[in-house]
Amino acid sequence: MVIHLPGPSAEPSFWGFALTNPLSRCQLQYVTDLSALSLRFAIPAAHPMVVSDCDGIVYDPLKMTTLPNGSWVRGEIVRGVGIRPPIAIQVEVRGRDVIAKQME
Repeated sequence: MVIHLPGPSAEPSFWGFALTNPLSRCQLQYVTDLSALSLRFAIPAAHPMVVSDCDGIVYDPLKMTTLPNGSWVRGEIVRGVGIRPPIAIQVEVRGRDVIAKQME
């Protein structure tokens, strides 16, 4: 999945990630309904989040975190217990096309 990251940036910013939750069989979803995030996951969200419905993990696409190997990745876990954020997919925007270039 590729999402347009919310924010004041003049240049649009995107995040691509695998829909399978790392080290799990859960599918990830991009939830844009802030009231649903509050009701279902008890998290007061100011912007859309990525969630893993079956295990209750919520990832913040605007926050970065560090992996054990020192790498920085997008999608910090803000609720629930997980091993790591979603697997990143490097994307490139060419005009109106969004191209998946490489998976982490």
